[in-house]
Amino acid sequence: MKRKRIWWLGLPVLSFALAPPLAAQGVRDEKLYEALSRSDHADEMARAARAWVGTRRTRNKQVIPRLNEASARLEKPELSYDAVLRRLGPSTEAKLLHEYTENGLVKLLEVSNPRVRSDVIERLRWVETLEESIREKTEPNAKLNSRELLASENQYVSLLLDLDAKTQAALFKQKTGALDCEIRARTVNPNADDPAKTEQPNYEVVYVLEFWSDDPARWRTFDKLSSPTTQKLTAGYYMVWCRKTESDGSVSDGEKKRVEVTEAKEIDLIVPNLKKG
Repeated sequence: MKRKRIWWLGLPVLSFALAPPLAAQGVRDEKLYEALSRSDHADEMARAARAWVGTRRTRNKQVIPRLNEASARLEKPELSYDAVLRRLGPSTEAKLLHEYTENGLVKLLEVSNPRVRSDVIERLRWVETLEESIREKTEPNAKLNSRELLASENQYVSLLLDLDAKTQAALFKQKTGALDCEIRARTVNPNADDPAKTEQPNYEVVYVLEFWSDDPARWRTFDKLSSPTTQKLTAGYYMVWCRKTESDGSVSDGEKKRVEVTEAKEIDLIVPNLKKG
């Protein structure tokens, strides 16, 4: 993979060194987000989208050395830029080079309803916030904390993946409305001796956007129990798992699965307390 060609993940991973003074940056960003929210002003929105993406192309040239330096100082290779890219999966280069563009961002805002448009702009703001957080954590004289830095980085990557999934849906499906995709979930015991018993009924299916996965208040469940069960989810990057609540009130969770939602699909979720038979 040619690092110099991959700019999208760099969108922010640390905005730092040459950023304008904070007050000026805040004024500029507020105008940018205001422009992005105006779906009825396509030219203005396109200019704002180009500015948002272009800023990150430039900042990426500053980001990679800073992140790799922190990784080396901490002797934590998982913090390196290459490690971040690996967490995005095997199709990273195609995603970053071809799908997440200023045109894609404009298309996403154009085809989304007001709620989704507001959510997208909120995510862009969070990206900016995480930029600042990571910048502070990696200042040359800062006391590095690998746990905090990795947590910020993971949330940052999850935000970018969520934006990418939404952009893919907007670019390739050209859907209007909320960019909803129907997800069909089966709850299964793949070790069942009897194939007829592979699919297990009466489980809740829990889902949450990945960057909120540590916040139980954000968890939601499919409307009906399995199996199968279906739910329309807005395009994005989710963690999904099944859950069983016993008669005594105890709760057992199955294995969590990362799911990229860009189109209708079927997923299998492994039931908790897996036993053979």
